[in-house]
Amino acid sequence: MITAEQLRAFQRDMLENEIAPATARRYRSVAEDFVRWAGDRPITKELLLDWRNSLSQSASTINVAVAAVNRLLQFLGYGELRLKHVKTQRSVYRPADQELSREEYERLVTTAERQNKPRLARAIETTQRYLKETVSAHFERVQRRSLRLNE
Repeated sequence: MITAEQLRAFQRDMLENEIAPATARRYRSVAEDFVRWAGDRPITKELLLDWRNSLSQSASTINVAVAAVNRLLQFLGYGELRLKHVKTQRSVYRPADQELSREEYERLVTTAERQNKPRLARAIETTQRYLKETVSAHFERVQRRSLRLNE
């Protein structure tokens, strides 16, 4: 069982090793949650896997928790029990309801120009142009494949 004194020492160790105070507080909070969840059970790989599987947050939030518990395990001398992070797959494209409209792009460019940020304005225009070209090229490829299939 992990004691309150070990948790305090864990936080002191993080601060002494120049971990940002906010990160140290977050890791300590996660460690306390883990200790409450584990109760009196001995720390084993199976226990750690059960804990990770019991988390119901997003993958990135779970990975923060895993990093915190891994750091705690290392501090306590259980480094060999480290957990792997949850694999995540990021979407390249935004959902349609999050895409910017033409008016929003134009407003971004205009605002950048008004704020005397011409490089930002050009970057926004270039991104918009690149996206249009990419979509157009993809559409042409699909059309060519479609034509070949219909021949």
